[in-house]
Amino acid sequence: MKILLTLFIVSVLICSGSYAQDFDKYWSPVQLSIFGPIAFPPFGNIYGLEINPIYGSVNNMSGLNSGLCQNVNNKMSGLQVGIIFNSAKELLGAQTAFVNYSGDVSPFSFQCGIVDVTSRNDGFQIGCINISNNYSNCQLGIWNSTANTGALQCGIINFSNEELDGLQIGLINIGPSRFFPIINW
Repeated sequence: MKILLTLFIVSVLICSGSYAQDFDKYWSPVQLSIFGPIAFPPFGNIYGLEINPIYGSVNNMSGLNSGLCQNVNNKMSGLQVGIIFNSAKELLGAQTAFVNYSGDVSPFSFQCGIVDVTSRNDGFQIGCINISNNYSNCQLGIWNSTANTGALQCGIINFSNEELDGLQIGLINIGPSRFFPIINW
């Protein structure tokens, strides 16, 4: 299991270099943030590791972002591990915490937590409550909700209020024009 976790982290860090060219000249490979603006170094773009015991906030992050609560104002590329809360405007990689929020989740990216929320989900959400405001590629959880389902919702309650282009598997499946138990398409 440790080998698989190590391989996953290494692959995410290798793939996370795609956003590095977007950073401006003020960046750092490591940042220790105590609480929000109290950080060393004070640069807002981190290409490497950001650790915060309470709360950290950066403009762009590529690498590993970890702590109690963290926020990435723009692009998060890599792994965001939090105990309570993760937030990113755009995610390419993975988020895991009690609550995860991302504006856009890129393909092959995922959120794993108790509550996962995104504006647009082209990746995967795995949690108790999964919410996507626009589109959802794959949601696995107890309650799954999206405007339109593109591929798969699998849970006890699945809800799609606009288009249903994919498959719902669960005890209660609600689509825009159909309500079927077990399977809805």
